Amino acid sequence: MTAWFRAVYDLGVGMALMLVAFDVGAIAGRLHGRLARRPRVGAVLTPLVLRATCAGLGAIGVAVGAVRLVAWYRVTA
Repeated sequence: MTAWFRAVYDLGVGMALMLVAFDVGAIAGRLHGRLARRPRVGAVLTPLVLRATCAGLGAIGVAVGAVRLVAWYRVTA
């Protein structure tokens, strides 16, 4: 996997996680509804917990992707 592809991939995954965090299209509620059917999951994995987790992981993903993209640009420029 090339360096620019990895950077764009990290940015894409980070942005997808941020979409869940900002609850675009009620994604967190849908995921909670799907996962809550399993025993002992519904009480722990609330939409708020899901959104907070995705916000943290999404912020890290976007930051890592941006750093990799800048590093790739500096090497190739």
